[in-house]
This record gives sequence, structure tokens and C-alpha cells, in this order.
Amino acid sequence: MEPVLLLVRAAHYAGWTTLVSTLRDSILSSATPVRGEFQQAIENYLDGFLACSQGRTEAAAERLLTVHRWHAAQPPLRAGQMMGDGGPFRLHKAFTALDLITLVAEHPETLHSYGNAAVEAAEWAALTFSTAGASEPMAYVRELLERLGQEEKSGSAPEDTDQEEADDAPTRAGGLDDHMLRRAGMTQRESQVALYASAGLTNREVGDQSGLSVRTVEYHTTNACESWG
Repeated sequence: MEPVLLLVRAAHYAGWTTLVSTLRDSILSSATPVRGEFQQAIENYLDGFLACSQGRTEAAAERLLTVHRWHAAQPPLRAGQMMGDGGPFRLHKAFTALDLITLVAEHPETLHSYGNAAVEAAEWAALTFSTAGASEPMAYVRELLERLGQEEKSGSAPEDTDQEEADDAPTRAGGLDDHMLRRAGMTQRESQVALYASAGLTNREVGDQSGLSVRTVEYHTTNACESWG
């Protein structure tokens, strides 16, 4: 399945919309054999790029998010792989996250409904690319995350579930407070994680309190340390 999806992705970013449409028609007509359990994920991915080319950005974001969640539901490929890592489709899960946050960054009208999901997915992808030594896509993901972080700071991003989750976070811990951390350049989520950590919580405990995976907590902790200098 992964080679087919990566081909679709390459065709989309090269501007070959007709090829994406041709691939979709080929798969739906069964001319290109695809295992049944992968059919819906491939269709959603194809439809996501088609919707994007047609200017239906909300529909495109919904399709890409559906594929990302399908990846996350796949069972681990081997012992030691975490649930949610995409099983054998870890690489494509990371690229789907990259596609989603690219869409959201380029189309602010999708922020309200898909901003949080895109950021969460992209943070996981950044860690995955970092682990794989893929510096260029990792740098691109971080650039997009910083871009969305600036929109959050300027108030252009809505105060939705991220804000609600942060409301229960400590505002002061270990001699630090939220305003101090935000002035240091941290995003709201980075500040939240930093305050939990300053209160003595482990990464797993921080994740439990903030609704994040351990890997996402590690990502925010690294960024918070860099902001603090």
C-alpha cells in the first residue's frame, strides 16, 4: 500500500492532478489490486488530494486526518513498537501528518477544526523524522509548527481544545510561571509541559495530565529547553 500512497503524494505536490485522479479511478475499478483492508485508507488519501486541488480544504483536511487515524490504529509491527506508531506504515503516517499540517498552515480557515489535530500529528512526525535521521522533513515540520505557534501567540488561532486542556495546567512551578515561559518564546503547549516538568512530574505523568503521548511530551520538552536557552 505504501508505494501507491507515496506515488499519489508525489503526483499531488508535482501538480499532476490528473494523475491522482487516474490512480484513484484505477484503484476503484480494481485495475490496481489492493488488499481490502487498505482500500478505504487509500481512497481517503486520494480523495484528500483531489479535494485540495478543487479548493475544498475542509474536506481535504478531514480525509487526511481519517488516514492518519487509520495509521494510528494499526497494531505494532514488532515488540517494542508503541501502539499508535502506525505499525508497518510508520513512514507514511509521518508523511500524512506532514501533509495535514501543510494544508492547515496554508489554509487558516481550517485552523479551528483541524489545527490541534494537525499540530499533534506533526509533533509525532518530527520525532519520527528525527529518529530516522531525516533532517530535511524534520526541519520543514518544525518550521510549520513554529509558524502555527506564531499564529497562536498573535491570537489568530482559536482557543479550542488546546486551551481547555491547558486551563487545568499549573500556572507556576519550580520558580517559573506561565508568563515568564511565554516571554521566553514558548508556545502555550511548551509552557504547559515545562511547568508540569518543573513540578516534578515524569514524562509519562505529564502525558497523562495533558493528554499527550510520551513522545510528544519529549518533543515539547526539547523545544522548551531550546527556547529557555
